[in-house]
Amino acid sequence: MDKKKKLVILVLCFVVLIGGASLIYNKMAKNQEKTGLGNNLIITTSSAPQLTEEDSVKVEKDENTQSDSQKKEEKDEGDSSKPTSNDKEKPKPQASETESKPTSSSKPAESNPTSSSKPAESKEETTQSSKVETPSQPESVESKPQRTEPKAADFMVYDANGKAVKLSDYFGKPIVLNFWASWCGPCQREMPDFNQKYLEVGDKVQFLMVNLTTGSETVSKVQKFIADKGYSFPVLFDTTYSAADAYAVYSIPATFFIDSEGYIMAHAKGSIDSNTLQSGIDMIK
Repeated sequence: MDKKKKLVILVLCFVVLIGGASLIYNKMAKNQEKTGLGNNLIITTSSAPQLTEEDSVKVEKDENTQSDSQKKEEKDEGDSSKPTSNDKEKPKPQASETESKPTSSSKPAESNPTSSSKPAESKEETTQSSKVETPSQPESVESKPQRTEPKAADFMVYDANGKAVKLSDYFGKPIVLNFWASWCGPCQREMPDFNQKYLEVGDKVQFLMVNLTTGSETVSKVQKFIADKGYSFPVLFDTTYSAADAYAVYSIPATFFIDSEGYIMAHAKGSIDSNTLQSGIDMIK
């Protein structure tokens, strides 16, 4: 009897665990459908770079330096307005010249205007010495925050006519970079969506479908495959695997979303659907 009770309890626990796992899975699936990012779109980093700790320390240091400099200048201005001990002992040249050269026709009564004008001159000089122009503070220069996304590695491949082209030749326009092969089943599944998006936004976004052209994969075979499928997007040929090596592509398909400045905003491993492709394009527009 005890064994039966234990068995029933174990069965009930097992059912509860399965039910809980199903609820969690369904909830995650619904959240994923709302975001529209698909299963394998990896955002490289935030597109809004934050101020690093080093930059904030530098800004704070500049403000403290500016504050110390301002305090020093104010102190110098206050010292310049006070007469020094040498000024007290040595009379001003103008005052001593007036006293040492009295005119013969001057009368004792007429000396009062001369003595009364002396404090006026001193007051005027004091007023002039107190008028010190405060130097203008230097304008703060806002430094442009550095990008945190990785820079897209450059490479050289060939077009259908055998002309060498580089990835950097297309910088200045958002780029959808895809690595594929005609024998790859997942590549074939996603290509209709890529071709449709190319027809929709190909004038604003540069599509580069890089074929890994080695072994049995030849240029003529790939061109026939594209013609039979009726695809319009541009195809490039990586005959030495140099482009695949630059992006560490060890499995295909692989897609990279590069903005107009040449920074990788996101990438996807494996086949992606139309919604995921559109989400990547929205990041680089």
